[in-house]
Amino acid sequence: LNIEVNIAGAPDEVLKEYVKENNIKNINFHGYLPYEESIKLLAKSDICFLGQDIPSGGAAKVFDYMALGKPTLAFVPEDSYIAKLIKEEKIGLYTQDVNKLAEDIKFLITNKKELKKMSEGCIIKSKKYDRVLLTEQLAKIFDTLTDTN
Repeated sequence: LNIEVNIAGAPDEVLKEYVKENNIKNINFHGYLPYEESIKLLAKSDICFLGQDIPSGGAAKVFDYMALGKPTLAFVPEDSYIAKLIKEEKIGLYTQDVNKLAEDIKFLITNKKELKKMSEGCIIKSKKYDRVLLTEQLAKIFDTLTDTN
């Protein structure tokens, strides 16, 4: 497959060394980026990857991916919040098996219709997680609590 991989943040040094030793040209390391720059990089992507080995790890990045209309490809535990979110909302694929991860990448890249369907679903589903909407809902709950006392 002809793909380009952009990695923001601090990648594993073993990975960087492997890429260098094998003269792999389509993997770009960007280091840590300011939030705005990372969002610009994500916006240019077709698929966003998230690796998380903590089942209770946060999913803030997944919400960014959703809002941008980018399906999530996640390497996460089956019982993680991220896996449950991806499964419930149908906003990507997840696994904790490296061979399945390779299959998922190939599937998403070669099935443009499915990728487009997931992308459109991401944008629609992201609306219910909008901070303004959630804040309004919380304010209404506070209003009902203060009205009854």
